[in-house]
Amino acid sequence: YDNSEYLIFLLEQNLKERGQLERCSLIVGNILYEHKLLSLLKKIKPDIVFHAAAYKHVHLMNDNIDQAIYNNIVGTKRIIDAAIEAKVKLFTFISTDKVVNPTSVMGATKKICEFYIKNIQSKHTQFNIVRFGNVINSNGSALPLFERQMRLHRYITVTHRKMMRFFMSIREAAQLVIKSTSQGNVSGSIYILNMGELINIYEVAECLVRSKNLIPGEDVEMRITGLRKGEKLVEELYTETEKGRISRGGMKDIFLLKNLDECPEDIDSFIAELEEMVKNNVSQVVLKKSLKRLFPSLKG
Repeated sequence: YDNSEYLIFLLEQNLKERGQLERCSLIVGNILYEHKLLSLLKKIKPDIVFHAAAYKHVHLMNDNIDQAIYNNIVGTKRIIDAAIEAKVKLFTFISTDKVVNPTSVMGATKKICEFYIKNIQSKHTQFNIVRFGNVINSNGSALPLFERQMRLHRYITVTHRKMMRFFMSIREAAQLVIKSTSQGNVSGSIYILNMGELINIYEVAECLVRSKNLIPGEDVEMRITGLRKGEKLVEELYTETEKGRISRGGMKDIFLLKNLDECPEDIDSFIAELEEMVKNNVSQVVLKKSLKRLFPSLKG
């Protein structure tokens, strides 16, 4: 995640090489403002939209369900609808490994977006979904946090000794997102980036301490904090059911998942219901119950 800055860098470099950098500009806006979205897309007329904007911090979204719903779901729907009306050719949605048997509100909101995209029928706009795990050294990821904790406090906090996560570099993630997008929509499939092997977070923290010529547990305290709301001990990139629908697709480091998951409710009505509840300031408990109708796996 948070590879949008590097994505912009790659695009700027490409435009510079082609003598077209003057066509690249940064615009301040909000994905919830549908009128600005639509006017911008109609004015700029992009061939491709990369949608990476989302609130991603798991425990914060579990404590702020209304904002997770409004930004991650409603905001995504509005930019998708604007892209369709503006006849954008290709739309790439950045998903997450946390949609797999979602235990967190963040994962649930992203899975709802996957459902919404699968349900779209558009003659002009093709939609791609790219699913992957953590991006190392991105904003909010483990390594920058560990570095800061060591420097300021001489300790590192790790959720659990057996916490396992997938990791990919910012450069690799951005390049594979662009590569998968260049393939276009493949029979309604989801692109899954090959994240390699799961990595033990506690061992990563210990290696980081040793890289500074310090001894874990002596020079730097290793604190175990326990799982926070919505967190999993081990992340997955696909369910057991999805595993049988994955193919190579002829691309190195990118898998194709045949997207056969069906939303158990009418997705348009469900999103409209969630949006109305958020607007009416319905309690977090009621919002969580609504999400649990689709995702019994949600914790808390």
